[in-house]
Amino acid sequence: MRGVNREWLRELYSFAVQPSLAFYFDVPLAEAITRIRGGRAQLKYYEAGLDLGLASDPEVSFARFQGLIREEYELLVEEFGLIRMDATQTLIRQQRLMREIVRPHLTDIVRLSTADVREALASEELLGRYLEPASQVTL
Repeated sequence: MRGVNREWLRELYSFAVQPSLAFYFDVPLAEAITRIRGGRAQLKYYEAGLDLGLASDPEVSFARFQGLIREEYELLVEEFGLIRMDATQTLIRQQRLMREIVRPHLTDIVRLSTADVREALASEELLGRYLEPASQVTL
């Protein structure tokens, strides 16, 4: 199997600003496969990685493909210092931990009023339901 050239990819995204924080929600491979499989009746061709020639059986190919994806994320964690979150924890626990980590980075952030945001967006001719007063929005 031939992957994307990492140097080419880094060059492609070299214009991007490095984020202050980036998270990796880590889940064991078997659990990730169970979660993905639970959400669909049948694997799609590319989703299973069948185009990569990892295996002829879609289930086996899917497991191998997910393993390769996980390996790439592990490299990204190392290279970019992503904050590893245990995605087997409850959503409430993950949210609390994430808020604890993010909160110190927000202390100097200026809070804008809704009117200021609405005015700034409208001045750029950006319109939409998020600019309407909450009382006028229908879902």
